Amino acid sequence: MNEAVTYLRSPAAIRAQCQKIYDLARADRLAGFRLHEDKLPAVAQFVTDVTKEAYPDLKVPYHSRWRHFDTGGLDRNALLDGLLAGKSPEDVARAKVELAIVSVLLDAGAGPEWKYQDARSGQQSARSEGLAVASFEMFLAG
Repeated sequence: MNEAVTYLRSPAAIRAQCQKIYDLARADRLAGFRLHEDKLPAVAQFVTDVTKEAYPDLKVPYHSRWRHFDTGGLDRNALLDGLLAGKSPEDVARAKVELAIVSVLLDAGAGPEWKYQDARSGQQSARSEGLAVASFEMFLAG
C-alpha cells in the first residue's frame, strides 16, 4: 500500500479532517448546517439513554453496510477481495468506496413488502440487508 493511502487510513488523518469540518462548523461556514454546541450534552445523554435501554449490557452489535453484504452467512467481502486480487491498492480502495457509496445511496427504505431473491445463495432478504445484497450483485454485474 502506498504511503498516501496508509496515511489517509490513519486515525491521525481522520482526526485532522474532522477537525477541519469542526472548525468550519464553529465558524458557521457549513452550507445548510449549523452547530449548536450548547445542545451537545443533551444529545450525548439521549444517545446514552437509548443505547442503555436497547443494550443494558452495552454489548452493541456491529452494524454497517459491509456487515449487510455478508447477510445470510455468505462472505461476500471475501468474494469481492478475490475478484479484486492483483489490483493495485488504489484500485481496490476505489472499487470498495464506490460499492459502499452506491449501495448506501440505493438504500432508501424499500418498505416491509420488498424482498430480494439472491441467485448466488438462493436466500431471500429484505430491508437494508436485501438492498445491500441486491446492490452488491448489481455492482458485480457492472
